[in-house]
Amino acid sequence: KAERLIASGRVLSALKVVLCIRGLRLRQMLAGSMGRMIEKRVPVMLEKIRECSVIEFNGFLASLRVVSAKVGQLAMEMTQERSFRDEGARKQATRYAAVARARDSIDLRALDMDTAQKEECDALPIKDLGIDFGPIYRCLEVHRQLGELEAFREHYRSCRRTQAGLDHAPPRGGLASGLRSYLCRLLGFFVLEEIVCACSNGVIQRDEADSEWADTCKTLCKAIGEETEGI
Repeated sequence: KAERLIASGRVLSALKVVLCIRGLRLRQMLAGSMGRMIEKRVPVMLEKIRECSVIEFNGFLASLRVVSAKVGQLAMEMTQERSFRDEGARKQATRYAAVARARDSIDLRALDMDTAQKEECDALPIKDLGIDFGPIYRCLEVHRQLGELEAFREHYRSCRRTQAGLDHAPPRGGLASGLRSYLCRLLGFFVLEEIVCACSNGVIQRDEADSEWADTCKTLCKAIGEETEGI
């Protein structure tokens, strides 16, 4: 049964079955050679489950790189839209305040956005981009059950550092040749980092993402300085 579940990609169900088998006293329940054979097979199946979860997780990480620019573009658009709304609200507040001073009858608290509106402004509709976050939950749970959370964390950071090295370098033709697309990639990368950190329930920390952000800002500032030197 465990082998069939592994073959169908149902790694968590397979893990549950294999861990249940591992907890049994096989040598006492089964005749000698059969019990020993299954005992030897358990570690092999656990490693196979771990490998399957990592392969799926690697595909998930590759998909993050593909959609980073689109996520960044969406975040920019939402920020700009929010800025326009805030500016409109400030202008409206100014007008209402002028009326209030004249009439002394306006409750400015009515201008505050309610909690639902704030959450709507802050929400980034990642689901519309077709990103399936299932692989991170499955891979994380497999490594948790196997006592290998640190290996999971290191694998994630290693892959994301590689992606950052490929995508965070300024455009070869200079910033002027593709500044917006470059900024969208950067922003998308770090927006997705925040989401993944939240999905991991603290297993993946923000410390390294913060460090990567600081390094990226230095690189960007240096590139801007070099291109504007002499202007």
